[in-house]
Amino acid sequence: MNPETCHTGPVHLASILAVDDAAANLQVLAGMLKDRGYRVRPVPSGKLALLAARRDPPDLILLDINMPDMNGFAVCEQLKADDRLRAIPVIFISALTEPLDKIRAFSTGGVDYITKPFQMEELHARVETHLNLRRLQVELEYEIEQRTIALRKSQQQLAAILHTAADAIITIDAMGIIKSVNAATERMFGYTAAELIDQNITILMPSPYREEHDRYLDSYNVTGIKKIIGIGQEVVARRKNGSTFPVELAVSAVDHLKLFTGILRDITRRKELERDVLEITSREQRRIGQDLHDSVGQELTALNILAGDLAECIGTDDSNESKLVERIVRGLRRSQKELRTVMRGLLPVAVDTEGLMAALSDLADRIQREGKVTCTFDCPEPVTVADNLDATQVFLIAQEAVYNAAKHAWANHIRVSLKSDQFLVVHIRDDGVGMSTRPTENHSGLGLRIMRNRAAIIGAKLNIQPAEPTGTLVTCALLRGNHETKPD
Repeated sequence: MNPETCHTGPVHLASILAVDDAAANLQVLAGMLKDRGYRVRPVPSGKLALLAARRDPPDLILLDINMPDMNGFAVCEQLKADDRLRAIPVIFISALTEPLDKIRAFSTGGVDYITKPFQMEELHARVETHLNLRRLQVELEYEIEQRTIALRKSQQQLAAILHTAADAIITIDAMGIIKSVNAATERMFGYTAAELIDQNITILMPSPYREEHDRYLDSYNVTGIKKIIGIGQEVVARRKNGSTFPVELAVSAVDHLKLFTGILRDITRRKELERDVLEITSREQRRIGQDLHDSVGQELTALNILAGDLAECIGTDDSNESKLVERIVRGLRRSQKELRTVMRGLLPVAVDTEGLMAALSDLADRIQREGKVTCTFDCPEPVTVADNLDATQVFLIAQEAVYNAAKHAWANHIRVSLKSDQFLVVHIRDDGVGMSTRPTENHSGLGLRIMRNRAAIIGAKLNIQPAEPTGTLVTCALLRGNHETKPD
């Protein structure tokens, strides 16, 4: 109810319904109240009083008891049975003075009892008091209603936030019993909310985390010592189908409610990336070690033998000295070249702004020199890249695509192109059998994941699609911005 609709006091012309079967009494009562500034509606019977109240509910009712068709007690009982009228204060005005009559008046819902004959000042004081009480009651009800609406809206907003969150959010009580879950929890674990509510949280934990959680909860309830609350940690969770997966868990305590809130983030993808990085690093280390062993190591062994021979020839065989020196010089040059090749793998793109063009051109030349496929590089206009990290990742994506085309797609021709407008774009097109976007029996898909991970690092778009008539087209597009500068 809006308090503005409840009018109290003479200024607001409070509406009073006066009920009495004696016309003289009713006339006197109505006249006295009107003189005090009230808006009075006099009615001569109980039935008419009910009709008038239902048609236009008053702010207060003055009700006689002894009336022929329906007495005041019956009228009050019907008023209190009506949801729209039960809150209207009823003051009985009667010549009955017996205590039982007064008790009955209050038991049927009356708020006050005035004995005839009455004094106008007393009547006015009591009327004004109950009108003010009614006004305060209406204001309080309105405030409660508004706060309830605001609370309900806030709860709906919070529920919407919780149920649209990407992370699983779970609340449990002090005994580890699940009290609420959000939609992400259902998606992450495969359970419905109904299946989880009132279950122990250990339903989502494999051993030994289940036993560790029980011990920790028992210890916390006894000692109050917080060991994991407020500290993020990585644990293993268990789905409904029994499979396990890594999650990042953060727990907080809602002390006044004796609840705990857990936020869980599935870090399966992150762990896969970490394993990929370790595998890439290990593979590169093995490759560099093998390259050094096969080229520089063997060359240095041969040079060591030649140096020994040269030492033996000095002063004894002048004719052979110059030949040995020449062979050592050639060997040193070959070693230097091999070292440069290895170093190119460690630092594929030069630090200067034109390093990407040079690195892609060199990549095409190296693949071409190997003789297994024809590889060309096309860059119609000079392209510069200011950020070496961006340039390096773009190059490594191109290199991986070229290696995949040569090794797995059995391509005969590979074309690498570089251009720049709004985007820095690298295309790698081949005429092979095509690249699968999913792991197969003979191909783990690691190279594809590597390319996607590198593109994600620099915010580039990677697109892999079939080429016409055969082969694959790999496109890496990086929005320019601060990533590159045009040459003057």
